[in-house]
Amino acid sequence: MADFEDITGWQEELEAFEESEEGKAYFRQHLYDSERRLPFDVILELAGLMLKHEEIRDAVKQEVEFRAFLKTRPDLTNEDDEFWEKNPLDASETLAEFMAWYGSKTRVPFRGFPLSKAEELAIAVVAGDLVSLDYVEAKAFAEKTFYPHFIYREEGE
Repeated sequence: MADFEDITGWQEELEAFEESEEGKAYFRQHLYDSERRLPFDVILELAGLMLKHEEIRDAVKQEVEFRAFLKTRPDLTNEDDEFWEKNPLDASETLAEFMAWYGSKTRVPFRGFPLSKAEELAIAVVAGDLVSLDYVEAKAFAEKTFYPHFIYREEGE
C-alpha cells in the first residue's frame, strides 16, 4: 500500500514515472478508462488526500472560488476573456496531475469519470455542500449528485 503521509516531491515522482516504461504502459492502458467502476473507498481516500495536503487543498479552494464567481456571472462563457482571466488553470492542472500521481501510486485508473469525482467531493467539502467525507454522508451525496457508478460497501462492512 502506498504511503500518502508525506507527498513531498510528488510532481517529480510523477514526471519520472511518466517517463519510465512502466509509466508509459500504465498511462496508455488507462487513457480511456472513463467507465471503469471503482470502489467508493478509493474515491474517498483521494478526496481526503486532496483536503489533507495544503498545496492540493489550495488548488481545490481556487476551483471553489472560480465556481462561486461563475455563479455570479451566469452569462459568462469560455468565449469571454474574463472567463480565462479568472479561471485557475494552474489549480486545475495541479489537481489533474495529483490524480495521475495517485493513480500511479495505487495503479487504479486515473482518467475520466471515476477518479475525477474525488475532486468533486473535495470541492463539495470546501464549498460547504458536504460536511465531511464520512462514508455514509459522502455516499448519500455521491448517489444524489453523481451517476451511481461506484462499488459501494455493503451495510456494516
